[in-house]
Amino acid sequence: MYRRGREAALRLFEERARAADEGSARAGEDPAADAAFVLVSLARTGEPVQGLLDSSLEKALAGRWKGGHVLAFLAQAAAESRHPRTAAAIAALEKAAVQKGGLAWWQGPPETGSAYHGGDLVPTATALKALALASPKSPLLASGEAFLASRHQGWGWSSTWATSQILELVPYLARTRSLVWEAPDLKVAVEGGPSFDFKALKLDPYRPWKNREPRPGSVPLASPRALKAQVQGRGLLLWTYSHQVAGGGAEERTAAGAGTRLDLKRNLWKLRSPLQTGNARQGWIRQPWTGTLAVGEEAWLELELHTERPAQYAILEVPIPAGLEPIVKLEGFVLEGKPFSEEGAADASADYDGEEGYRILRPRIEVHPDKVSFLVPALHSWSPTKVRILLRASLAGTYRFRPPKLSLMSDETQWTALPGLDLTVKEGGAR
Repeated sequence: MYRRGREAALRLFEERARAADEGSARAGEDPAADAAFVLVSLARTGEPVQGLLDSSLEKALAGRWKGGHVLAFLAQAAAESRHPRTAAAIAALEKAAVQKGGLAWWQGPPETGSAYHGGDLVPTATALKALALASPKSPLLASGEAFLASRHQGWGWSSTWATSQILELVPYLARTRSLVWEAPDLKVAVEGGPSFDFKALKLDPYRPWKNREPRPGSVPLASPRALKAQVQGRGLLLWTYSHQVAGGGAEERTAAGAGTRLDLKRNLWKLRSPLQTGNARQGWIRQPWTGTLAVGEEAWLELELHTERPAQYAILEVPIPAGLEPIVKLEGFVLEGKPFSEEGAADASADYDGEEGYRILRPRIEVHPDKVSFLVPALHSWSPTKVRILLRASLAGTYRFRPPKLSLMSDETQWTALPGLDLTVKEGGAR
């Protein structure tokens, strides 16, 4: 039975490695990560994988197999099997880390975020295993642990698979230092604010998730700004911002904590129709936005929704000026050669359902007289969600785009918005 399993694993490795080398993978597949995952599984059983690792590491270090998640699996396989190129793999792994706000993590491409080797939790846990084995003094160990701690959801992580891989990391960390199992003993004094003794702080593990009372350890701020705090004791302090003001603290955002934070980006273009360009195959063509349209002309509004931690049930409200007609049914619309389906106004995303596994979720779109609302079932940190609205000028006049607002339906204090825009619609266009 063991021999058959080994042969099947080797055949799978060869198949996925060939697909990665030839670029013959189908959309949504990541054959290099598949091959690397098989390798680390074989290495942990004691199988001789030196030759397979030689060729795989050569491709990854040369950039032909791309992604920090691929390097994480190969680095762990190299460390487990004591491969002579382990040091090179660890050096490349450290360079591939994403570092922000004192946290570090590794991630795969957005297209495979829901795969067993995708997203950012499993690749980060795998990278930390490799570092614990081959570079136990790496500073990325602590910042990677902090990242995983920041993503804990009270009962575990985002899935049973991710939780199992992170718990599997604990024995690896125990090789690098003595683990302390007692409760944290931290005292924090915020400059110009309150002080907290987390050893004496009483936390309610059964606190309702919709409870809007201030959480223990929260600090109210009059406006977004950087904070300084003195920390003493033992433990890990994670700082997040919950309430956001449009445009506030723009210079301080990169230096602030890397917790839950929403971000919204807007792109707006004036469109030239196929009648104007004479090229029906290319369809509508984007032009720079000038703030002016003629009656009958069209514009293309695109919004990107970002979050630094996974979130569920967000709502994006996009006010529409009275002089514009919003169109979200895009069947038959072609933008610069790309045709859209009827559901093309919003990206789909994958989310995990305990009973049904992964399922594809699309935002629900509601068109109101003065706005378009997108009810987004899931936001992921590794992949922004895009929504699109085709706007047609219908009534001459001077108008203003009121600020679009993105917020979490489960916590209305977590929101962000964009500044408004002026719009002039002139007579004389094609009706």
